Amino acid sequence: MGQWAQAEVGVALCRSDDARGPMMVHELASETVAAWAQIELACDMAASDEAAALARIMALPAQNQRDRGLARLSHTLAYLQKDGDALSAAEAIQAVEVRVAALIDLRLNLDGLVAMLALERATSDIAAVMGDNRTPLLAALAAALAALGRADRALGLLEGLEAGEERNRGLARVAVSLAYGGERDEAYRVLALIDDDDELDWARDEIARQFGSAGYWEAALAQVGEILSDEQRLRTLADLAIVRARAGHALPALGMALGMPYGHDQMRALTLIAPALVHEGQLEAALRVADQPGIMADPEGYSRYLATLAMTLAEVGRCDEAEQVAARTLRSLDRARAELAIAAAHLASDRHVIAHAALGRAFCSAAVGREEAYRTLELAAPLLATFGGAALLREVATALALIDRR
Repeated sequence: MGQWAQAEVGVALCRSDDARGPMMVHELASETVAAWAQIELACDMAASDEAAALARIMALPAQNQRDRGLARLSHTLAYLQKDGDALSAAEAIQAVEVRVAALIDLRLNLDGLVAMLALERATSDIAAVMGDNRTPLLAALAAALAALGRADRALGLLEGLEAGEERNRGLARVAVSLAYGGERDEAYRVLALIDDDDELDWARDEIARQFGSAGYWEAALAQVGEILSDEQRLRTLADLAIVRARAGHALPALGMALGMPYGHDQMRALTLIAPALVHEGQLEAALRVADQPGIMADPEGYSRYLATLAMTLAEVGRCDEAEQVAARTLRSLDRARAELAIAAAHLASDRHVIAHAALGRAFCSAAVGREEAYRTLELAAPLLATFGGAALLREVATALALIDRR
């Protein structure tokens, strides 16, 4: 088990009062991973024993670890409505950039006197920093002020930066914060002040994604259309189409994807929209996609799309249609993946004989090369365990070991 996986399992076991948890955490060899686990456990203690939580963090061996722990503890205490204690934890952080970030986090998540004190402390800390280190801190503070609806003060802070990349980066962050806060007109006004193409594209991408997540598709697509980089514009448009499909609007999402020029991003979007089309009862529309000339010209993309469609049909119990679609796939591994999904669907409905047959077809499809065969065996392991339990899995493992030695 990897260190991060061991840490996550150990923390989860500790949270469920399993005695194995502390042992797993104690055995972590990586100092960074062990510190993360201790910080997580300390924050779990904060609600019932704040002093013990703080002591656990302060016992960490390195100052940067203690700073990260105090920042995390500050956020947790704010969530627990222990405002004063949250501010104290943030103020105890040694590294200025970490302390400022924690103080800004408090201002964004709290109201009242403590929130104002956190902002004042962050402002004074930034004022004491000189040189290049001050620029990203000012940008972070400006973005926070923008999120609070104080656009003029945010822009005033950025006026102190030299014209160029850093000011543009700050303006981009302010524009995004304003958009997130619902201040669209202010966000557009700030976008107009940015004269760096890369920063402008970054801001428009972030804003478009935020608008899409909120369901403002017309505004989202308008921002996408303004992105200057062709590569970025297509990637953002594909991501938005996928989000729209998963939000329950598969047909409009399909229209967005089909309107893209053929290429990797369009194929990625279409493949991930396919399951949503099936779930919304739009199988015919999904099948028509596979007949698009551009898609048929790409055997790999065509096969992957059909396999995804077949797997989704199997998942919803439409196994006969899944078989028909699976038969059209071109790549062996795609056909095998589809047949495994069909086998799993039949097995879930206690149709064991049909499930066996589908499993057999999967292995037959994969019997064209070592990579395909091993990958199919890996994917089939849960099904094999269901059919024959541990004994069958051991037999398969033994057979694989013999093959490897030949």
